Amino acid sequence: AVGRCVEEELLEMKLAAGKKSRGFGGFGTLGPFTCGLVLGPIAAVLHLPGGINWATAGIIFIYYTQFLLYDRVNELYKQEGLEPPLTVWWCWPIFFPFNLIVGLRQVHFLSQYFYRQRGVDTPPNDPVADFFPFIKAPKFSCQAFVTTPKLWSCLLSNQKDIDPSTLPDPLQDFLKIGAEQENPAKKR
Repeated sequence: AVGRCVEEELLEMKLAAGKKSRGFGGFGTLGPFTCGLVLGPIAAVLHLPGGINWATAGIIFIYYTQFLLYDRVNELYKQEGLEPPLTVWWCWPIFFPFNLIVGLRQVHFLSQYFYRQRGVDTPPNDPVADFFPFIKAPKFSCQAFVTTPKLWSCLLSNQKDIDPSTLPDPLQDFLKIGAEQENPAKKR
């Protein structure tokens, strides 16, 4: 429901400004995704053409619309002269659960944007973002997320950061790839 509301509000904002929206609105986003997820298994059971591929198409569509939404949130922040808060490439499905992380951050930062637009000086407390500090933290790298327990939960606020060199080699390699994506100027 939150995704639909966010999409609808962004769509209405663009239309009110006389601009073309890059998104599909809430129903235009969730409709094809839901149809794909429902029709895929039904088509597979009934041995209809396409079968389970309908579900795959729905999943691909929702990832595409997530990417568009995250990019639009960053655009709104840039228009205000602020640092874009989201790492858009984290929404790629191969980086699960980072796509969930950026999704939660998107909801938080978009709500902060709308509070500013409406002139709300002191937004209400967000107990979820308080419990999971990564949601409201300034932009951070993949490595910072993995090695900074205090970003994970307020219950870990007294924990020391993890030395990346103590992590398993495959995880260190993954974090190096992430660092290159986040800082292209620092590529080897």
